[in-house]
Amino acid sequence: MSFQSDIIAAIASGHGASAIGVIRVSGAGSHRLALSLCEDIKKKPEPRKLYLSWLRRPDTGERLDQALVVFYEEGASYTGEEAVEFFCHGGTLVMQSVLEALIALGARHARAGEFTKRALLNGKVDLVQAEAIPLLSEARTTRARDLALQALSGKPSKEILSFHNRIVDILAEVEATLDFAEEDGVEVDIAEVTKGLESLLDEATRWVQDGIASLPLINGVRVAIVGPPNAGKSSLLNAILGRKRAIVHPEPGTTRDIITEHLVLSGIPFVFADTAGLRETSDAVEKEGVALAKQALSEAQIVVLVVDPRDTDPETESLKLPRKPDIIVLSKADLWRDGGEVNFSTPVIKTSIYMPETIASLREHIQRLGASMFSHAKSSVLSTERQIEACSKAISAISSAILALRGGEPLEVVASMLRNAAESTAEILGFRVAEDVMERIFERFCVGK
Repeated sequence: MSFQSDIIAAIASGHGASAIGVIRVSGAGSHRLALSLCEDIKKKPEPRKLYLSWLRRPDTGERLDQALVVFYEEGASYTGEEAVEFFCHGGTLVMQSVLEALIALGARHARAGEFTKRALLNGKVDLVQAEAIPLLSEARTTRARDLALQALSGKPSKEILSFHNRIVDILAEVEATLDFAEEDGVEVDIAEVTKGLESLLDEATRWVQDGIASLPLINGVRVAIVGPPNAGKSSLLNAILGRKRAIVHPEPGTTRDIITEHLVLSGIPFVFADTAGLRETSDAVEKEGVALAKQALSEAQIVVLVVDPRDTDPETESLKLPRKPDIIVLSKADLWRDGGEVNFSTPVIKTSIYMPETIASLREHIQRLGASMFSHAKSSVLSTERQIEACSKAISAISSAILALRGGEPLEVVASMLRNAAESTAEILGFRVAEDVMERIFERFCVGK
């Protein structure tokens, strides 16, 4: 894992005008660099003390702002490095001017997530805690916030580390038997080792199950709105959201790309996807849209099939889908109020964008489906798909080790499997992570975090 210790700087608060804006600076020499801007701080600053100072560019003499400034010593900052934070007036011009002055003095623009990456490399946080930071920033519900805060607290990390150490202890027993095979009294208790591994297997399996159940808390329940062209899918999305988000046009095939939008219903986060109309087409662009629609359908937890019953038979459209829809919406009900009842095993809801009560009924039904998924969600040790995947690899290795012990396989084989399990749990905490994986994790972060 590469590591640069040069001075980095970035705006850490949101973009746009605000009462206060925060600029972070980190790296050896940050204090010296920051002091060259602060005309009212004449002596060595005390750490963690607020200083009020005018900021002036030493190269041009231009006065930039009057700000509060805090200095942090190495080992006692967010990154673990010497660091400084400026609390400026939150105008865009002011913030950019101060940041540009820091860059002119020798700092460089921080990359996305670089402050947290340095915190990780300096041992201030582990990877589970680091991954909790964007989860907390993106949380749309209190339950998602609580899950992120739990991960950030370090409690799950301690459980994972304890689990990892138990694997290492068992591995040490097996390897001791191999190293001292010719000496009397050095022999691993196969029954005890198997029992210990079975306990680990049960625990890790529970973690993965709870983690998978909790993912919608963070990512949102994915709802795919699908159906033939011009069935009213985009109008339905706009009605559910309560605002115009998707283009609506009488020409079939208007929607070409996936339009996604987040919505919280009764404390449950949903991600709605309006998709291209499903049909055979020779138009290359529309064909790509249909492919994306099918992908959204396969990834969705809830599938809403929208059909205009005047044009298409709902049952026929349902059978065309690779999976059974969770809800069938008969759209444009204001145009066929005298239609007969429809009987399907799948719930059928008649809607019209001109009949608000029908949209409310659909929202309630979607909310109930989402709530049924969350009824299984518990407090989870694992909070991201990466962590679940790494834990699943550990489960596979532990299961193989148990089977090898039961089958009388050589202990060298068992030791190899246990090493794989230990590597997987180390990967969760960030002890062993490939650089490309690390880059993918931190590219999700905002600049300044």
